[in-house]
Amino acid sequence: TSTSKDLLSEFDNIVLTKTGYTSRAGRCIILMVEKAGQMQAIVILGEPTKQQRDNLARQLIAQNS
Repeated sequence: TSTSKDLLSEFDNIVLTKTGYTSRAGRCIILMVEKAGQMQAIVILGEPTKQQRDNLARQLIAQNS
């Protein structure tokens, strides 16, 4: 199952997503998002929880939409 399904259901401009976790890196996500006809990469590393990681992703995706 996708660990980023909440984000995928909220935003229709996410082209690609990959999540991960290691004890050293914490909760991580990489997103490719289309904004104003351009592709943008969002990389989040080191969040302590999935909720915090996803909340930060939401803020960054919504920024300049």
